[in-house]
Amino acid sequence: QRDIDTGLATLAADIVDNNQNALSYLQKVETTENGAMFIGKNGKFTFRDSTLPSYSGVEFGNNGIPFIDYQVAYGVDELWNKVNIVWSAGTAVGGTVTVENTVSQGKYGVFEVTYDTLLAGSAPALALGSAIVATYAEPKYRIDQITVLMEGVDSQQQLDVLSLELADAVLVS
Repeated sequence: QRDIDTGLATLAADIVDNNQNALSYLQKVETTENGAMFIGKNGKFTFRDSTLPSYSGVEFGNNGIPFIDYQVAYGVDELWNKVNIVWSAGTAVGGTVTVENTVSQGKYGVFEVTYDTLLAGSAPALALGSAIVATYAEPKYRIDQITVLMEGVDSQQQLDVLSLELADAVLVS
């Protein structure tokens, strides 16, 4: 069973070897799309395209569902100010596009990452690299985990929590 978005990226034609690891290949597609791939709460293989996650309508904190603990991530774990996107020309590497944010590099040093994709040309590779640098050139204050005591919330709040998927955006106040 599956729940798969069509995707927005145009992928190059590719020949998949019989010995290719399916998970690795699907992760390459996920990277190429800049999407999200996971097993949903309904047990279905789920793929979400690169459209930014929309707000789920679920709020935690002062004006929403109470929580008892949270984990914050802040720092350079997901800081990328130099991004190399390898794109395809059929079954061969077509080239590499590099996108940099020199202002970020001046503040934090160079944090470089390379993505091997199935993109079909330099223009979509440039667009992907630009999107990644725009998102990850500065450290972000991010809440990675929230703990909710389900016995301490009402039935509607329980339904709201249980309705969430991994890629859903929530508000924390």
